[in-house]
Amino acid sequence: MNIPSDILNIVPKFPEFRDISIEDQRVFDWFFSQYHPEISEYTFTNLYVWRRTKLLKLTIFDNQLCIMAHKDEDFYFMSPVGDGDVCKVTETLFSYAKDKGFKPSLHRVPEQTANILKSCGFSIEFDIDNSDYVYLVEELATLAGRKFDGKRNRIKKCITEHNPEYKPMTPDIIELCLDLQTEWCNIRHCKLDPGLESENLAINDIFSFIDRLPVLGGAILIDGKIEAFSIGEKLSDQTAVIHFEKANPGIDGLYQLINQWFCQNALKNFVYVNREQDLGIEGLRRAKQSYYPHHLVNKYTVS
Repeated sequence: MNIPSDILNIVPKFPEFRDISIEDQRVFDWFFSQYHPEISEYTFTNLYVWRRTKLLKLTIFDNQLCIMAHKDEDFYFMSPVGDGDVCKVTETLFSYAKDKGFKPSLHRVPEQTANILKSCGFSIEFDIDNSDYVYLVEELATLAGRKFDGKRNRIKKCITEHNPEYKPMTPDIIELCLDLQTEWCNIRHCKLDPGLESENLAINDIFSFIDRLPVLGGAILIDGKIEAFSIGEKLSDQTAVIHFEKANPGIDGLYQLINQWFCQNALKNFVYVNREQDLGIEGLRRAKQSYYPHHLVNKYTVS
């Protein structure tokens, strides 16, 4: 498939790389619309708001979009996207890495691509901490059945005690959402946790560019104050992905409520919702498993 000339004119050709910018949305939207990646990382919004933490750079080689990341002392590539020879592209990227003096690897590689690379002689390793949890939207919107009794009870208690109101994400509530994020970070001491501080930067970025990014958002208002919000976007025709979800931890049942109401309102036209990975954090893993995922999107590290 031929890459449009306006994309070829703005993306450097390998071995040149450049930083991702807000102007690259058309580049990523075109590649992702043609090749339909399933992994939660592969939306322009996700890549753009994490660009400063992961120092993401892009290039094109053999009709494939290639992304290089640099976090702490670790350099790596993400899975190439396009219709070129993925084995040839990976070999070339790995040779580039060796020449630059860092260990060659691909991270967050979808299972199908990983199996192709394995057949070419590359080593693959299952990355369980980054498997995406995918749920049926209808199931999260209704929470029907005995397995969700506890969540429904907490939601009912929250509604009875606090009289919450759902609000679609509009410009007039962005500052209120940022106030919640600041309060949440103060409670969790984000400044002392590099992961949480990186997430805080990403959330502030997504709100700063919310008028230019194709995101879906919703919030919960209690007594004139935003106490929860959720932000996601379309991943494919049938699947949405939720990037960030925050709630006042002092209000019991609020996380369960924003999850349900966001699915009922913003995600009602989707079949599935990808709620991203658990990062190997035990509490987060238990929380994601407690919603009974429909399936996981497995990812691999290739070396």
